[in-house]
Amino acid sequence: ASAPVTVNYYVGDLMQPPFHTATLRLMQFLKANVDPDSWTDSYMMQITEPSISLAITQSRSNHDEIAELLRQVRIGARSYMARPMR
Repeated sequence: ASAPVTVNYYVGDLMQPPFHTATLRLMQFLKANVDPDSWTDSYMMQITEPSISLAITQSRSNHDEIAELLRQVRIGARSYMARPMR
């Protein structure tokens, strides 16, 4: 596996009120759709305020998938709000 890399993704344009719920849903969506077994202590994400960015530590190949998923959400091809929270 490649060394983990941290990337900040601006997600303020994807947030809908309530902010906290939207953030949790987006994080769950990414974890469910990008190599679900890889999210451990070294591969993680956290919200950074006030920039409304997700700081995500993952492998380079998984970052490619994350960027593509966020692109799909932005163009309306995917929705992270569609699934109920557990």
